[in-house]
Amino acid sequence: MGSLIDILRNVLSYLTAFESFLFLTSWTIGVALVIASIRAFKAKGENPRGNEGGLLSPMTTFIMGVCFISLPGFMRVATYSLFGMETPNASAIFEYAPQTVGMFEDGSAAREMITGITAIVMFGGAIAIMRGFLLLNAWAKSNGQDRKSWGAGLTHAIAGVLCVNAPLTVSAFEKMVS
Repeated sequence: MGSLIDILRNVLSYLTAFESFLFLTSWTIGVALVIASIRAFKAKGENPRGNEGGLLSPMTTFIMGVCFISLPGFMRVATYSLFGMETPNASAIFEYAPQTVGMFEDGSAAREMITGITAIVMFGGAIAIMRGFLLLNAWAKSNGQDRKSWGAGLTHAIAGVLCVNAPLTVSAFEKMVS
């Protein structure tokens, strides 16, 4: 059994492959949602007075599909909207939060561990954004009746954006507290 830092190094060595798989999965889900929304629009057009409900479900499914297809772009736009800058890498946490985590020495195991944990949190943020999109899509499929999916979906999406930008989020909290 290796030490915690060795386990973290092993996880980080696979993180790039996991990110590629995550974005490929996101793209596949997006294409499936766009196709499903086009089919729902077609069904609504063929039977406009049917019991399928309004256009909320197919429209939201289409929007969520486009968001899944362009997930990296969505995360970039959300970062610019919230923080006014591009998403930093995990090691930037020491620059943005100098009074808390920035005090560790260069090359120390603690610094490497914080960088690794930040990278994992940033990856988890992308998963949270995807989950939020799926919950928002579930809300739309219930024609706005499932209020739990709306709140949970929005919370996952916002928290995911904050996690993807973990160094900037830590910096913002550090500035608010100090």
